[in-house]
Amino acid sequence: MNLEPINPETAVELYLADREAEVAKVTLYSHSSCLGHFVRWCDEEKLENLNELCGRTLHEYRLWRRREGELAPATE
Repeated sequence: MNLEPINPETAVELYLADREAEVAKVTLYSHSSCLGHFVRWCDEEKLENLNELCGRTLHEYRLWRRREGELAPATE
């Protein structure tokens, strides 16, 4: 079975729409803010299909976020 390609922006929109009924608006805003960094990183890395993500790629994202500033473990 092959997965249909999905770009980061669409994936974030789908995730937030799914969570909207389950979490407070402030939580949704927080998730949106944090995921905005991920979308920006994907754009910089030319990652257009999230089906191409793997553990190593996600680790590279975590390192990128760490370089951006001090992050609490929960933020990571």
